[in-house]
Amino acid sequence: MLRKLYNKIRLFALKRKEPYLSLYKTLGFIPDSIEPYREAVSHCSAGIKTKYGRPLNNERLEFLGDTVLGMAVSDIIYRRFPGRREGFLSNVRSRIVRRKSLDAIARKMNIAQLLRTSGNVKNSSNHVGGNALEALIGAIYIDKGYETAVKFVSHKIIAPYIDLEKIAASEYNFKSRLMEWGQKTGTQIEYRLKEAHTDSRNRSSFTFELLVEGVMSAVGTGFSKKDAQQAAAGKVYKKIITQESFVNSIFAIRDERLQRENSKSGVPDGTETAAAVTG
Repeated sequence: MLRKLYNKIRLFALKRKEPYLSLYKTLGFIPDSIEPYREAVSHCSAGIKTKYGRPLNNERLEFLGDTVLGMAVSDIIYRRFPGRREGFLSNVRSRIVRRKSLDAIARKMNIAQLLRTSGNVKNSSNHVGGNALEALIGAIYIDKGYETAVKFVSHKIIAPYIDLEKIAASEYNFKSRLMEWGQKTGTQIEYRLKEAHTDSRNRSSFTFELLVEGVMSAVGTGFSKKDAQQAAAGKVYKKIITQESFVNSIFAIRDERLQRENSKSGVPDGTETAAAVTG
């Protein structure tokens, strides 16, 4: 009770001071400790140092917040969609926590107004807003614990900015659909790893090329091999649906391949064998 009273008195004293007012509006609650949030909104470009002379920036909290966000979203969608399979849950989660989504949400939340940066970093395209949002989630976890972090993700991120039902309705396993199309039409599908990268915070990312009948048809990138392949498959599946010329060119290559294979095996022309190759 005394702690709550103290926090209210402190808020009253700081409520007219920016960026504290903006921070409280963003969070929706009064922090117990302001220090983690100061760290969360400090970008490395600002060159801020602690009283001990160590650099103060949000990179460590971003690392923590990335994990907490993934756990919170998993928790929320697991309860929201009972009975749905792991693949569905994984795809929905990846749609929410992907960098593009976080950057867009951070812009809508006006996270940039909280940041302490140098130069034009706020206006750059290097994910400053999305990274800061993750750092804030890390700060909430440090200050208030996991349950409050989940509530923040649920009430401040998902509820106002993400339509879970719409995502669920539009969620397709493009890799599975593309494989079914390949088997049905006798078309070869192959995923080839192009690049694997680990950043300074030990986060991995992968880039895959998707070859249809040996023709490089799309490139996909993701934080797991599965997500990267799914991204590439989605691009090719869209081509199949919308670009008749693409399908016709692929079928022409397929027919030539099948004729060569049939000639070598002595199988009469016109007999086709469905084939699909996975990576």
